[in-house]
Amino acid sequence: KDNFTLMTKQCLDFRPSWVGMVDKRAARELKANLAQLGIAIKIISGNQAACELAALKEIDTVMAAIAGVDGLLPTLSALRAGKRVLLANKESLVTCGRLFMNE
Repeated sequence: KDNFTLMTKQCLDFRPSWVGMVDKRAARELKANLAQLGIAIKIISGNQAACELAALKEIDTVMAAIAGVDGLLPTLSALRAGKRVLLANKESLVTCGRLFMNE
């Protein structure tokens, strides 16, 4: 996948403060692309990147829009960090609704 190219374009368009990517190689490529463009965006990578982003102190609201079970842990991280969570997928409620409602 060449997802760092798409992510570079999205960073140019939306100028986020933070970006998280599971693929560490793609994150390195993104960092290099953004540095060449003179854009300073904090980038984290690895399997826990979405969980880390969801729990950042600077964030008060998290949109949980990762499809399937991949979105469960980041959603739980956001809830446990006291964030307001906007669910944009049904899997979270279908599989873990009781757990999420109790958090």
